[in-house]
Amino acid sequence: MKKILSIILSALIISSLIAVSGDELSFSPDKTLGGKIFRIIHTSTQKVVSVANSALTDGARINLQDEQDDEIMDWLFIPQGVGQYTVINKKSNKAFDIPGISTDAGKELTQYTINYGNNQIFELQKTQSGNYLFKCKHSNLYLTVKDGYLYQEEFKGDSSQIFTLKEVGKSEYKLFAVGVTPFVIKGEDNVTNAKIQWYPINGATKYEVYRSTNGNEYELINTLTGTSMDDYDLVIGYKYTYKVKAYIEDQLIDEAESNLIIPYELPGDLKISSNIVSSGLKKPNQFYIDGVYYRFSTKGRTDGVGGFGSLVCQTSTDDIVYGNEFEVLNFQDIVSHPTCSDIKEAGFESQNFLYNKETNEFVFIAHMEAGGGYGFARTAFAAGKVGERFKFYGAHRLPAEGNQGDTRDLSVFVDDDNQAYLIAAVNVNADLAIYRLTPDWHGVDKFLCFGARGSHRELPSILKHEGLYYLFTSGTAGWYPTQGMFNTATSMEGPWSELRRVGNTTTFSAQSGSVSRLNKKGNNFLMTTYRWMYFWQDATNRYTMNRRHQIILHDGYAFYDFFNEILYDYDRDILVSSQNGRLLSQGKKITTSSNQESAYLLNDGDYQTRWTGENKWPFEITIDLEKEHELTELQISWLIYNGSEAYYQYKVEGSSDGVNYTTLLDRTQEYTDYGFTVDQLSGKARYVKITVVNAKPRNSQTNTYTPQVFEVKVFGK
Repeated sequence: MKKILSIILSALIISSLIAVSGDELSFSPDKTLGGKIFRIIHTSTQKVVSVANSALTDGARINLQDEQDDEIMDWLFIPQGVGQYTVINKKSNKAFDIPGISTDAGKELTQYTINYGNNQIFELQKTQSGNYLFKCKHSNLYLTVKDGYLYQEEFKGDSSQIFTLKEVGKSEYKLFAVGVTPFVIKGEDNVTNAKIQWYPINGATKYEVYRSTNGNEYELINTLTGTSMDDYDLVIGYKYTYKVKAYIEDQLIDEAESNLIIPYELPGDLKISSNIVSSGLKKPNQFYIDGVYYRFSTKGRTDGVGGFGSLVCQTSTDDIVYGNEFEVLNFQDIVSHPTCSDIKEAGFESQNFLYNKETNEFVFIAHMEAGGGYGFARTAFAAGKVGERFKFYGAHRLPAEGNQGDTRDLSVFVDDDNQAYLIAAVNVNADLAIYRLTPDWHGVDKFLCFGARGSHRELPSILKHEGLYYLFTSGTAGWYPTQGMFNTATSMEGPWSELRRVGNTTTFSAQSGSVSRLNKKGNNFLMTTYRWMYFWQDATNRYTMNRRHQIILHDGYAFYDFFNEILYDYDRDILVSSQNGRLLSQGKKITTSSNQESAYLLNDGDYQTRWTGENKWPFEITIDLEKEHELTELQISWLIYNGSEAYYQYKVEGSSDGVNYTTLLDRTQEYTDYGFTVDQLSGKARYVKITVVNAKPRNSQTNTYTPQVFEVKVFGK
């Protein structure tokens, strides 16, 4: 009885508070605001929500100001669910953010780099008079005006929490994008297939995929919940584009069109770079000057002390046979510089060898350490005229805002105007800083901006395409696989967009690495990922193996997926992805040994959604391919925890009737791979059953994992 009285009393209090403001809440959040730009007006004072001091930086407070003609007062609403939005400032490209994901009443509202966390999502509750309350998703508190600033507070319903929205335009901000990779089926002669990928919209419940042929009207070809699909048997010479429409329930949120593809006959005499076995990708040496090729390498010390001994150069006239080795830099050159006079040994990582055409110099820029560990954390510079010894210009700490100057993983990007930029992980890898180099590239001219803050990214690498800069990075997980990400900017000085995921959650059992054009003058792009297997617990191959993925850049987004092989020709600028069979399993009936209601997430075509089972080992996943197929390949994207990465042991069986099974593959007693496995299959089956017997964390003798899998793909004919 007391509980009932309490509920009634609470309802009366809320009703009275709403009555004070003259508004009554409707029962439905407003779903109609996505993709629009608004001025947010505090209803009672008629002041406009803005950023204090017009700041463009993270952590700036949100306050009320008199309305002005300034985009710092314009806010874009990005849908994140039914009536839920991330609110982004048009000028700073930062989002409404409750710092520290705090659930405390009285916590101030700030702006911060977009990450789409729950503390950046707000439910817009519309009143009968057309005004709004902002409810914080993570805390269930409401944005409230106090002394001219915004905070989250308990529900009051009075004038301090009531806002009006004034639409001021449509946004050019792309909620998502669609990229299409043309590919060939291994063993076939025509590039007549399309892998369609798009970025998810939070809260979207379905996507409709349309295809246009030769510029004709779009026709619906699929409706699904995932974010990718394959389209096969296209016609050579026809022009194809795709459109994806995203819905939350029955409401269209946004739509996006893909890049154009034209299927063609596979050219002959292509080289092969395999992602299954160790394989290289041969590109001509770019250091070709006056009829001579130059290449550089480092050597260790010869006095019994570890670390760097010398940097040597070799030359060639045909880029095949190299000789004429000569030293251009040694350890004594380094310790002779004042910045390194007290070190006993040196080591270089993230080595960048460059040619500055304006000075006719080779330039060496690298992350430098002094002995074991990563405490020295400096950027080293050396340079010399072509064919001559280098001069060492020191190893420097490079201060940035709030940073002590430590630099670790780094890369150098040279723009079209020969201006060079250094991108480095700083502040113990918490941030990515961008610096402009001096015209001779011998050092840093100035700190420009942060490419990312507080996100712990490393291995930075930049591509520029159609005036847009793409910054690709890896997560910080030691030597183990991590999620690849990228962000973009129209200028190296920023502002940089939010980080966006690309590939699967472990970059297909690797770390995001260097990005480049296949041919410097072409428009085919490659991601080279690094597999540091020497450091992986139990790995049977103790060498570093690279994997390569064709990148599609479109509408400010990047796309790549795992393909068995990359076929290429540098001179003709040809790059073709080769898939080992057709994807048979997506959207097919799938059963699991527990939590069947979410089993569909295992083959929905989305690398970011996952199935979680009961904590029982072993567990089973069975896919009904609807008819018998000759099988060629199995790909599984596994969950791993950074810091306690594990590989999984499993068995694969096939059946024609779903009752009698034969073993297709047995990996129950061996090392597999961290985060992503790709296995070649043979034999025919309609039903494919995967029995997972164990997870082997690298830092534990026992299995501490709960069964969780992101995606299962079965390929065949």
